[in-house]
Amino acid sequence: MGTKRRLAAGIVLVGVAAAASAFALPDLPERTAIHFGPGGTPDSYTSPLFAAAFVPALMLALLGLFEGVVRVDPLRENLRESEGVYDALVLATLAFLVVVHALVLAYNLGYDVPITDAAFVAVGVLYVALGAAMRRVDRNWIVGFRTPWTLSDDVVWERTHAVGSIALVLAGVVTVAGTLALPAYGVWFVVGTILAVVVFTYAHSYVLYRRRHPDGESTTP
Repeated sequence: MGTKRRLAAGIVLVGVAAAASAFALPDLPERTAIHFGPGGTPDSYTSPLFAAAFVPALMLALLGLFEGVVRVDPLRENLRESEGVYDALVLATLAFLVVVHALVLAYNLGYDVPITDAAFVAVGVLYVALGAAMRRVDRNWIVGFRTPWTLSDDVVWERTHAVGSIALVLAGVVTVAGTLALPAYGVWFVVGTILAVVVFTYAHSYVLYRRRHPDGESTTP
């Protein structure tokens, strides 16, 4: 996609969130719910204007951050070679925020939205999207399974991402299926699966690195 198209697509997503805010703002309650407990009960409120503006502003800030960090990564040439993957990661993250924002607005407008369950399912879908994309990302300091051992060896990076991406996709599938089947435990699926992926990728990269470098020396500058 490239930087210009990624930026344009990101701005479109920000615009979608902003348009939803503009549509909903006149009808938002004086105390607008912005945070919900695991059972879907609101536990934090703010003004309608803040609730409408926060997510679009956050998305815009994240888009700027995503575009900025690419330019300062010491391994940015590797990231440019994986630019399509980076596009997917950026846009999937922004699209997820659009969905969450829409759910919050719908709830506050009086629609019967199972907001936490829907949000947990959206997280699971995000896991799947990120996992599918990460399989093809080259070594860099910004995105991927960045452990001391993957960053020190290209082979460890590639092999860890080959299995880690599958693990992340499976985490997403389990999160979606588990939340739909047992909605009361949705938060445990969201947190438990991603923790399992983190532990697995750290352990896998360490073991693989030690096998390749029993003396502890790296072959990657």
